[in-house]
Formats: sequence, structure tokens, C-alpha cells
Amino acid sequence: MPKLMRLAPSKRTPLFNGPLECRLFEVKMVAGSNRKEKPSDAS
Repeated sequence: MPKLMRLAPSKRTPLFNGPLECRLFEVKMVAGSNRKEKPSDAS
């Protein structure tokens, strides 16, 4: 699910809800954008 939301989990915790295998994802949130700047084409 995090991949579909374009998020990178910082921590993954496997756990079980009875016989169901589940995963708990921790995602660090920041204000603004955390994307790296693309290098500009200076020709």
C-alpha cells in the first residue's frame, strides 16, 4: 500500500491478527516537499 501512495516506509513491523498476517508501516512526514531537485540543463 505505501508504494501505491508513493511513500517510503521508514519502519515495517510484521504482526498477526489471529491467523491473518498484517504489516504496520511507519512513514516519516515532513512539511513541504522532501523530493530532490532535478539538475537543470545549463547548456
